[in-house]
Amino acid sequence: MGQRRRLDRRQYRHGIGQVHYEIPAGTTDPEDTSLEEAARRELREETGYSGGRWSKLMTLSANPALQNNLTHTFLAEGVTLDGPAAPEASEEITVHLVPLGEIEGLIERGGFLQALHTAPLMRLLLQRRRKTGG
Repeated sequence: MGQRRRLDRRQYRHGIGQVHYEIPAGTTDPEDTSLEEAARRELREETGYSGGRWSKLMTLSANPALQNNLTHTFLAEGVTLDGPAAPEASEEITVHLVPLGEIEGLIERGGFLQALHTAPLMRLLLQRRRKTGG
């Protein structure tokens, strides 16, 4: 069996003036009928990948003391390249296929900075570690 890979992207963020790894993300559009549909659309737009098996990974709040918005993260497994990415004109994204075994090191070295992206990755790594007994 081949090595599992995570689909991540590097994107410039003006607020900090830096480029870091992020997982594909976005907001719901009026035509989205569910959170999963929005996640599938964002993955396709930002990376060109689609299909696969999807499951809810976690829901987070960035700051529940001051904000009422939630982020919903899905795990997409077995996706395939469906065509070229079509990011919005304001997005400057570079797609990277990163082996799952390298994610922890990227987090430790500061490759991921966005907390709402790092937390779901850590949850995924913990779940996989529990399954394998490692």
